[in-house]
Amino acid sequence: MTRSFDMKMRKVLSEKGSSLIELIMVVVILLVVGGVLFTGYRWLFKGSSAIAEQELIDYGQQLGWDVVGKSCAGVDSDGDGYISCTARVRENAATSDKALECASGALLSWTDGCKLSLPVLRQN
Repeated sequence: MTRSFDMKMRKVLSEKGSSLIELIMVVVILLVVGGVLFTGYRWLFKGSSAIAEQELIDYGQQLGWDVVGKSCAGVDSDGDGYISCTARVRENAATSDKALECASGALLSWTDGCKLSLPVLRQN
């Protein structure tokens, strides 16, 4: 029994290289895995403006706002998990624009809801 095992091992070890089919299969598998990781990257780390817009609507409802228009940036530009949004709000008879930062929905950002954007003051 050990002799036949030794013969089989020598035969396997004596074969060098890999076939073209095996190489193509490895390349295809790597491309598929890379594609999944690349498309999942945006969802994991960047989120989406559609989720931010829904967060804006929910936030407006909590505050009793009548949101008549909304617009959110496409990506989280500063990497804090929030996307810059603008909401057109009707209060009484007047409308006004509100600058907000709304959660992007990125899985690894740990953010939720919206917050009012504060202007950045820069010193000269």
